Amino acid sequence: MRRGILAEATRRLVEAGPDKLGLR
Repeated sequence: MRRGILAEATRRLVEAGPDKLGLR
């Protein structure tokens, strides 16, 4: 299991825009 991939995915999602994720 690579935590780097998970960390990068989360960072990319946050950078993409939480508004698109529907968090707000």
